[in-house]
Amino acid sequence: MAAIHSTPNRADLCRQQPSGHHLYLRYRSVLAKSAPDVNTSSTFPRIYTLNPDDVSLSTSNLNAFAFTITGANLPCSAVAASCNTSVKFTQASNTYTASCTGAAAGVTLNCTINLGGISLGATQAVVKVGANSLTIPVGSFLGGFNVF
Repeated sequence: MAAIHSTPNRADLCRQQPSGHHLYLRYRSVLAKSAPDVNTSSTFPRIYTLNPDDVSLSTSNLNAFAFTITGANLPCSAVAASCNTSVKFTQASNTYTASCTGAAAGVTLNCTINLGGISLGATQAVVKVGANSLTIPVGSFLGGFNVF
């Protein structure tokens, strides 16, 4: 298994908002680098980045929020209805399903999601390819969206 690195310094975790408040970000690359060693399947989905990973409730496009996922084993196509990778985010009892496009190579997904009704807090990401499902617990370093 890959070594887990120490937590980054505070400067990596905190950025000041225009209001003077600080938004604390979760350091996401630690689990992404160790995830390939967790499952031995060569087709298991792997997530390296989720961009953006922060969602503001004041965002005007919550009903069509766009984001990108990079990783491996995320096969898709240029037509969202034909994408072999499903991406969902859960928060409490609510599930939000993304519509994604990409390529057969499976390294980048370009997605949109309706986050209308989402609340403050963290979400859990669930990425499924065939019988393989990657569920990232709420509050983990890689995590899902951080809603503020």
